[in-house]
Amino acid sequence: MIPKQKEMSETGAIILFLVLLNIVILKIAFIKHENWYWILLITLPSLYATNYFLKARKQSKLKNDNQQHKKVLQQNFFHLN
Repeated sequence: MIPKQKEMSETGAIILFLVLLNIVILKIAFIKHENWYWILLITLPSLYATNYFLKARKQSKLKNDNQQHKKVLQQNFFHLN
């Protein structure tokens, strides 16, 4: 049997890519060329921004789900009365 796999979001894939890219940049900068540290000025803020937008999207989705859940509970409550 194949276990149920969770689908990876595009934002999650971008975060994974940026983390791996930062690791490679740090390795190259530490071992070969110190000038590669400057690239981190681009990749680290983009990693932070991507993570921020992912959290904001999750919070928005949770808030929307909670509002829908409240509506269903209210409808069921009024149905019983």
